[in-house]
Amino acid sequence: INLTGRGVSLPVTHHLQTVYPQTFHPQKASTQRSPIVLLNGWGMAANVWDALIPILQQQHDVIVIDVIYSENADAICHTIHQELPKPCVLIGWSLGGMLATKIAALYPESVVGLITLASNTQFVADSDWPNAMPADTFEAFVQLFTLNPEKALQRFSGLVVQGDQRRREQKQYLQSLKETTSRTSNPSALMAGLVLLREIKNQAALTIIRCPSMHCFGENDALVPISTVESIQSVNSLLSCQIIPESSHLLHVPINRIEKRITRFLVDVFNCQGESL
Repeated sequence: INLTGRGVSLPVTHHLQTVYPQTFHPQKASTQRSPIVLLNGWGMAANVWDALIPILQQQHDVIVIDVIYSENADAICHTIHQELPKPCVLIGWSLGGMLATKIAALYPESVVGLITLASNTQFVADSDWPNAMPADTFEAFVQLFTLNPEKALQRFSGLVVQGDQRRREQKQYLQSLKETTSRTSNPSALMAGLVLLREIKNQAALTIIRCPSMHCFGENDALVPISTVESIQSVNSLLSCQIIPESSHLLHVPINRIEKRITRFLVDVFNCQGESL
């Protein structure tokens, strides 16, 4: 297959049928480093990554996968894994980060680094994991989505920037994104994504991830409570958790407050793995 975008293509050596829309952004510098794969979150098209891509492609090929949700997380991870260039670095935002975590745990030979942005170990709270969205709040949102998907998506867009010191800038960013046709935007796929948010529990995955990983959280995130950091570190004290001050769920906008954290992490990954990766 070819991963296409902006008039260029990246050949992939294994023969697979393309399942997810993928966009390739070629590196601007000549390196042999493993590519970076971006997985977007629920309710947002893949162009939500537009602020981060130019930073990453200074040193890396960047591939954006527009994940199509179904209700079986393991099956989705298997299919995404088949599509990945190997080895690669995974960066996932929100639900995309939850899936990236599962992939890194299930297929350690394929992932040399993992970054999650605003991704809880499980999205909906229960007695075993209280530092998450209350179950009744989540179910009320599911009910709203069932009755009025457009209103629910508007509500979600508000929650994504709620509490952020730069929320006006974030709102302008979201409004400036070009309208895209995405198979992830249909109601059935989005409902399947809500099922994933209800069902995924990555506590076990976090204990077995072998690759370097960094997990970033917004101090004022309205969707992932900052108290989850302590819970995650109790699962695996070796995990690197970063708190972005005065920020919300949309951590990578504006990009300057997280850019250095990401680039430093990537330098460390490739210094450890070797430039030949």
